[in-house]
Amino acid sequence: MEQTNVRLVDRVLDVMETLARYPNGVTIATLTAETGIHKSTIYRLLTTLVNRGYVIKDQEGSTYRMTLRTYRIGSSAVPSFNLLDLSKNTLRELCQVSREAVHLAIPDGATIVYLFKEVSSENVLRISSRTGSYNYMYYTGLGKALMACMSSEEVKTIWENSEIQKFTPNTITDFHTLLNELEETRKRGYAVDNEEHEMGIGCIADVVRDADNRAIAAISISTLTVRMDENFLIRTIPLLHKTAQTISAMLGYVPSEEHPQLIYQ
Repeated sequence: MEQTNVRLVDRVLDVMETLARYPNGVTIATLTAETGIHKSTIYRLLTTLVNRGYVIKDQEGSTYRMTLRTYRIGSSAVPSFNLLDLSKNTLRELCQVSREAVHLAIPDGATIVYLFKEVSSENVLRISSRTGSYNYMYYTGLGKALMACMSSEEVKTIWENSEIQKFTPNTITDFHTLLNELEETRKRGYAVDNEEHEMGIGCIADVVRDADNRAIAAISISTLTVRMDENFLIRTIPLLHKTAQTISAMLGYVPSEEHPQLIYQ
């Protein structure tokens, strides 16, 4: 009986993890194909998740998608100092001053999970990221900012646990190329996403460190790549660094003379 219950939990998690990859909704047929679970079992599991408020069914399209109830549970895994509440006002100020889109994300294995996203009303961008969603580190500025603070061994582990795909002509799909990019990130002091996940969208990113000098999160400023010129960098890089330093200071981080920047190995 215990083994059966464990198997049932595995199936529920398989369904929820698959749902997470389809934020706009997914059919039972697709869930069956991707999980290998029988259609009737999928239906019973979905019915329970709907009744508990974790999933909602689109009556017109007969598709299912997750609700924010799952995010509320996941957000409890954020450290006790509540990074999101602590930094929210500072991030909103960065969005207003930069007039661009701003993100905050934390590492989760080989991925980053978005805790905050705000797009300036002056420059409405269509970016696929959503609060509570995730992306692999290697193709995001946020992820590369975090990896630039890691050892080569840690980066290799992340790489080996990632699904390597070429989303755009600029996506890095070679490990040694990634290592070179991270070295450049350390030298310049910020990470760059140059249309590596979405065509037409780029960003710069920096990390947030805690009192123990750990890079626990990353923030980014995103824009259209046609606007990401030298003037953009001159204007926004100081804003990015200042915001990262402000949030890090709230967490007790004190920069040293040896490491005045947040991104370093």
